[in-house]
Amino acid sequence: MHQPLFSMLEDLSVTGAKTAREMYGCGGWVAHHNTDLWRICGVVDFAAAGMWPSGGAWLAQHLWQHYLFTADKDFLKAYYPVLKGTARCLFGFPRRTSFLQVVGGGSFSVARARSGHGRLHHGQPNRVRCPTQHIAGF
Repeated sequence: MHQPLFSMLEDLSVTGAKTAREMYGCGGWVAHHNTDLWRICGVVDFAAAGMWPSGGAWLAQHLWQHYLFTADKDFLKAYYPVLKGTARCLFGFPRRTSFLQVVGGGSFSVARARSGHGRLHHGQPNRVRCPTQHIAGF
């Protein structure tokens, strides 16, 4: 049932690598809020809606959750490059906010907007942590 999403994530990790390199100068891969049959990964529409570089990491959480549910190590080995790629990108453009805190790059969120035009906020620790916290331990 989940295979179409997992297959799409593999495709996005390929097209998203070019997007990560060209838009952010990062390794790994990125996907914004929208994709299509050709697996586009860049910003679509206007910045307030499209500047959400955490979309790929958010989707990649499904890979990790599937592994946690099934404990299928062959599955994890097959999709580890996709997980590792999103982690490489997220940690490819971190910034230090305090002495010990490092967060990912900025992102627009229409959901957090007060004016209806979106608001720039920095870092998404919940999205950075979830798909990437287990990468180093594998």
